[in-house]
Amino acid sequence: MSEAGQPWLHNLVTVLSAPTMVLSEQGGQVRQSGAQGAIHAHSRVLSQAILEFDGAEAAPISSGLVSSGTAMFASIPRQSATDAADPSVWVTRTRTVRPGFLQEVVRMSGGPRAHGKTRVTLRVAADLAVLTDIKAGRTGTLVPITVTSTGLEWGTDGLLVRLSAPGAVATADPAGQAVLSWDVELGSQSDQEIAWHLTVQDETALVLAAPATAAGWTRLPRVLAGHDGSGPDQPMRVQADSPDFRLPRMLARSIEDADALRMVTKRAPAEVFLAAGTPWYLTLFGRDSIWAARMMLPFGWELARGTLRALAAFQGRHVDLFTGEAPGKIPHELRPSRRPVDIRALPPLYYGTIDATPLWICLLHDAWRWGMPADDVRALLSPMKDALAWMRDHGDADGDGLLEYRDHSGRGLANQGWKDSHDSIRFADGSIAAAPVTLCEVQGYAHQAAVAGADLLDAFGEPGAAQWRAWAARLADTFRSSFWVTDAGVPYPALALDGAKRKVDALTATSAICSAPAC
Repeated sequence: MSEAGQPWLHNLVTVLSAPTMVLSEQGGQVRQSGAQGAIHAHSRVLSQAILEFDGAEAAPISSGLVSSGTAMFASIPRQSATDAADPSVWVTRTRTVRPGFLQEVVRMSGGPRAHGKTRVTLRVAADLAVLTDIKAGRTGTLVPITVTSTGLEWGTDGLLVRLSAPGAVATADPAGQAVLSWDVELGSQSDQEIAWHLTVQDETALVLAAPATAAGWTRLPRVLAGHDGSGPDQPMRVQADSPDFRLPRMLARSIEDADALRMVTKRAPAEVFLAAGTPWYLTLFGRDSIWAARMMLPFGWELARGTLRALAAFQGRHVDLFTGEAPGKIPHELRPSRRPVDIRALPPLYYGTIDATPLWICLLHDAWRWGMPADDVRALLSPMKDALAWMRDHGDADGDGLLEYRDHSGRGLANQGWKDSHDSIRFADGSIAAAPVTLCEVQGYAHQAAVAGADLLDAFGEPGAAQWRAWAARLADTFRSSFWVTDAGVPYPALALDGAKRKVDALTATSAICSAPAC
């Protein structure tokens, strides 16, 4: 297995319908390079799909997304020297992705000079690399491909990929390369189509497509109809006669793109959440899925409920230094993998986050305020109490009233907030803050979580609210006395405190600080 560093993504076209996505070149070709390929859940099920006409690739002309799940690629075959000035054939390649499904329709349109037979070929291969390997720039060995009566087939334990290509002749070699060939007769002013589709069955996946009938959020026709809503019990609306004609279309596309990220876990198959993003984070993420659900609350509380329940299903029960688990803690990420242990990757279920737990409490409170039914809120009060206790008993390991983190395993994330790269928390002189690290914005989250938790305890007749309001007040006092620094006479809160409680004075961006008055 070779390794070349994390691949670039900026020049790729991504077509998505979680948990399936395809990343390709701008011209539509999928090559054995970087992050390209069809990826389902956590496995690259197709690493090459190169389309050729009479043994040569067509010249790409244009491409674009029709929707989150469909892209079109236009090209012109260079079949002969006479085609250079006035091409005789135009090709449109339409790619559609649905969960566990990829389809391509290739339409060839002949001009006035088109005539004769064209050999169209699709060269395919698959390495079944897992996403963590792809992100690290590691490429796997191509797997054997079997020719079947309908096309091609390949896979491994629990993972089966089938490619069907009506009308094609299929061949495969022992090195893992396969070719599908069609002979297409093109005449003047004629159109011809060929198509192929790929299906995936993956018994190893821990994240799945959200059922079409699962609750998500207020559907777009309701959102766009009528007048502006106001108040937590009214859906957000966009007036049809908005002075900016782009706004309704932008909202419609945003809702559609979010819809393509809807997923569930195998452990909680009815609870819908939004994956953190493509391609590296197409899974359940504590912080990211929570923030997405909070931002979608104006469109309905159903997504928040699903996110809360999905994360609560993985809430920590005991202390595990390798995974970062602790009682009451909300996980950081769920990484499906076919490998039982990979020392180069984080554990499949990893808890190395300092902010997901207080943010979970904040989401529960916000969903309640936006109309989530009382019975649904009441059912989550027990995990909320455990989450509150985690802030006090484990999040605040040294008992100073603030939340801090440290990677005890030596294999996890050195930094466990939004800026989680290993060197992200630095002093103004460039030196890296030593653990344990106490992040600025996390104290705001914790303060709001404690106050929100107290409000919920009061509202549902549960004891303990006064205790958590007092805890929040002490946190605010400690923050005010510990975090403020001054630069050129201007005071601002430090990025963090290091292990010696020194103020990390770098002036830099970090994640949004919530509205709690902890400062």
